[in-house]
Amino acid sequence: METVYGEKEALDDALTSVKTATGNYNTFSNECVHENVRNVMLKILEQEHEIQDDVFKTVSYTHLRAHET
Repeated sequence: METVYGEKEALDDALTSVKTATGNYNTFSNECVHENVRNVMLKILEQEHEIQDDVFKTVSYTHLRAHET
């Protein structure tokens, strides 16, 4: 039987995934020996935080909209 996920489940999963990614990139950047690699990891971490913010705002908006109906 195929499971179909709704918008809420998909967005919650996206938020969890982005949180995990930011945690991983933070760890990687802290453990880099080479400055160039560390700088790349920090740039990716910054981009992941921007994505996380976008996803969080979308999740928040979706949850608020669901309670209006």
